[in-house]
Amino acid sequence: MIKCPLCGKISAQPHLIAVQSVYSDKPYDVYYCENCSHFFTHPLPSSKALGYIYSNKYSYAAHSLINPEKKMRAANYAKHIAKLGVKTAFEIGCMHGLLLIELEKNSIKAAGIEPDEKAAKYCRAKGLDVAHSSLEDYSKRQSTKKYDVIIMSHVLEHIVEPKKQVELLKNHLTKTGRLIIIVPNSMAYTRKWFGRFWGYWQVPIHINHFNSGSMTRLLETGGFKIENIKYVGADSLFFLSSLANRFGSKNDTHDLSLAKKIFVKIASITLRPWYYFGNEDMIIVAKKMT
Repeated sequence: MIKCPLCGKISAQPHLIAVQSVYSDKPYDVYYCENCSHFFTHPLPSSKALGYIYSNKYSYAAHSLINPEKKMRAANYAKHIAKLGVKTAFEIGCMHGLLLIELEKNSIKAAGIEPDEKAAKYCRAKGLDVAHSSLEDYSKRQSTKKYDVIIMSHVLEHIVEPKKQVELLKNHLTKTGRLIIIVPNSMAYTRKWFGRFWGYWQVPIHINHFNSGSMTRLLETGGFKIENIKYVGADSLFFLSSLANRFGSKNDTHDLSLAKKIFVKIASITLRPWYYFGNEDMIIVAKKMT
């Protein structure tokens, strides 16, 4: 057994050995902690390895191909957030700003940060208040800035030290503010269908693989109390990634052929209703403990 990065107990053992994904040039193991039910990628990829993947393999191009599907999901998220009665929102990792646009439609003043410079420029060209920044750098520059709601959608699973991220988030919430985190659900039933080829293992860029139990522990340790957890199905890229893992395909989203682009768009249309039936994505709403 080895030490769990979430709870710190020496209670984690291998769940899957030698897992590969469209992003991995070498296999990684997925460990499971018997103490807190957290899954995590082992060994931890080096900063150099992650930097290479994000610079050369990880691309927003495929996400752009399923833009109508992304807009539908963003609209549903925005309606969910609007029901909280918030006036200001801040998104960490806002990609092309689809959620920010939908939040504005619901009369919520929205801003965000995005680590990808091109994506941040794209957002600003659309008139959105988006800075090219990491959360750490933003927090140093805007230490007193607070919002009614902060959203992290499919970001936390990429973070090496999620505890530190949660602590920073707390500092930027108003007294009655809400934190909304959307992450893959490692207890989804499709995990059993696909096994080691499950698209959300996505080693090594998915470092932490959360579920309701491990997410509850993380947030409570960081001074939050979960109010609600909602489950929805993953987007079509999840299924395409699972198939790519199964057949040993490697990521080439920087230069997709016309045939592949058409295939992705058809898959997006066909699989869009899965949002209402699946449980691969967890939407967690939490508030600060008093």
